[in-house]
Amino acid sequence: MAERDFLTGLYTRRFFMQRFEQECNRANREGTPLSLMMFDLDHFKRINDTYGHPAGDRVLSDLGTLLLNSCRNYDLVARLGGEEFCILMPGLGAEEAYKVAETLRLKISRTIRIPQAEQRVSTSIGVAACSRDHDCESLLTRADQALYAAKAAGRDRTVLFQPGTATAASADSD
Repeated sequence: MAERDFLTGLYTRRFFMQRFEQECNRANREGTPLSLMMFDLDHFKRINDTYGHPAGDRVLSDLGTLLLNSCRNYDLVARLGGEEFCILMPGLGAEEAYKVAETLRLKISRTIRIPQAEQRVSTSIGVAACSRDHDCESLLTRADQALYAAKAAGRDRTVLFQPGTATAASADSD
C-alpha cells in the first residue's frame, strides 16, 4: 500500500496508524513528551458544493504543501481522510504543541484560499498530549474530543484537551 496520499503528498491513514503506535510506545518507554494535533477544514463540503471538486482538490493540495513546509522533518503529518488531518509531534508537550497548532491555524487562514473566490479557508484544531503510560487510543480520543470542542465553540480555533475541561483560543474570525 502507498505511504503517501496522492493529492496532498501527506502520509496515508494506514501508514500513520502504524507509525503512531510505534511513537506512542517509544514515548512511554523513554518518558519523552508526545503530542497529537487533529484538525479539519471548516465547512469543506460547502467548498465542493459551491465551487466544485477541482476547487476542493486544489485547497487540499495547497494545504498538503503548506503542512509539509511548516512541520519539522520528524513530525508525522497525515491525511486521515476527506478534509481531516493530523500531526504527531514527538518531543513536544501540551503547551508547546498548542502554540504550534495555533500558529498553524493562523497560517492556514492567511494562506489557503478557494481559488475561484479568493475566500479564506479556516480550520478547527484539537490538541492532546500523551501522558505517561497512556495508550495510543486514548491520545487519539483526547485529540478528537478537543477537535469537536473547537467546532462546538464556533470553529476557526484551537482547543487543547485538558482532563475534565478544554480551553479554546480566541479565534481571529472574520
